[in-house]
Formats: sequence, structure tokens, C-alpha cells
Amino acid sequence: MPQRHSKNAGTMGTEALSYHERKALGFGTVKERLGKDAQGNFYDCNLTYAKAKEPMCTPEGFIYSKESILENLLAQKRSNQKKLKQWETEQQNSAIADAAKREEAEELDRAAFYRQNHEGATTAAGASPSGGAEKSSGQGATSSLATFEERERAAELKSFWLPSKTPEAAPTKV
Repeated sequence: MPQRHSKNAGTMGTEALSYHERKALGFGTVKERLGKDAQGNFYDCNLTYAKAKEPMCTPEGFIYSKESILENLLAQKRSNQKKLKQWETEQQNSAIADAAKREEAEELDRAAFYRQNHEGATTAAGASPSGGAEKSSGQGATSSLATFEERERAAELKSFWLPSKTPEAAPTKV
């Protein structure tokens, strides 16, 4: 009596293929068998991949050499100290830059105040030299004037990209 095959026996003719034949034909997932040299020995340190001297074991079962653990921790500590110094210098530089910006803004405010009070210059359209704003008939006139001026300014620009709107690249921080 002929023997019946199950429905999941495989595709026609692939039941008797070897590993290399299946790999050559492209069947299955893309996996490779690992050789003996691809896996470390049980007693090797997971940091140096050398035989562990004074082996220490983690609760998860990883084995490390005590010497390599201490070397790694010292290297991490040095790296963290270097990064901390970089961060501190960046903070100092940004504080100096902020102070310079504040000083510049204060100087501009002082100059505007001096122009307004001593030279009779106005700070905004429709403002009197005494500092009080003259009453206008409505806000629509001022906003339409602003949009007209903006249109004129935009017509003068020959480039597609507006120079006033382009972002400035800031240095990356640590």
C-alpha cells in the first residue's frame, strides 16, 4: 500500500535536499551556520575575549576578568571627565555669548533712547517726537502700509530664498 504524505511535507522535491543545495537554491531564511571559532570558549572574558584571569561572573552568567573590568571602568571614568570638561567649557562660552548679546541689546536700547530724547527721532511710524503715539483713524491703514512696504521689500529681493529667513547653523552641544 502506498504511503501517504502530510500536507506540510514540503514543496515538491525539496524534502531530500541537503543544506548546501537548499542554500544554493535560495530556500528558507538567510541564516548561516556558525563554526566553532565563531563562538568564544566558556572561560573567556567577554571584554577581552582572552582567557579570564581572576574570573568574575554576573548574575546573568557572563564571565569577565577582574582586571579588564577595572580597566574598562577607569576608561569610562576618564571619558566621562573629558566630556564633563567639554560641557563646562560650552556652558561658559554660551554664558559669555549670552552676556555679550544682552550687552549689545542694552547698548542698542540706550542708543535708541538717546536718539529719541536728544535728536528728536521717532521709533515707529505715527509716533511723535515726545514719545506719545498720534491717534490714527484705524488700524487698517497701518497694517495695509506695512503690507505694501513688505511687498516693495520682497520685490527688491532677487533671490528665491529670503536672506532674513535663512537659518543659521549653531554648533552642536555635547
